[in-house]
Amino acid sequence: MAACRAGLAWRDSAGAIAALEGLDRVNGGRHPKAYVIDLLRARARLASGNIDLGSYLMMGGLGGSPCMAGAWLDLAHGYLKTYQPVLAWLCLEAAERADCPNCKTRLGERAELERGLEKRHPDFFE
Repeated sequence: MAACRAGLAWRDSAGAIAALEGLDRVNGGRHPKAYVIDLLRARARLASGNIDLGSYLMMGGLGGSPCMAGAWLDLAHGYLKTYQPVLAWLCLEAAERADCPNCKTRLGERAELERGLEKRHPDFFE
């Protein structure tokens, strides 16, 4: 439980790396909600800059519960950081389809990105 709590409490990349030390020791293999541990590991890996392993773990976690809009948003931000806008956009659309009331503010980021792109590149939206 302490590792999971730490996996939720970090606020920067250093905290994410510290949380990974505990999360990587947790073996949730037989637990029916083991995908939650994968999601926590994935968020921390994405925040620490390990986009490849973070996105792999996130997709595994989302396989356990694809309606977790926050996970889709975290994955989208990881893809944006690595200049993979198509994958990021697909994740943003998946987050919108999950329709999580707690994520409405974060989903507003997509609308802002889209408005900015529309202004800079109107030919993309014809």
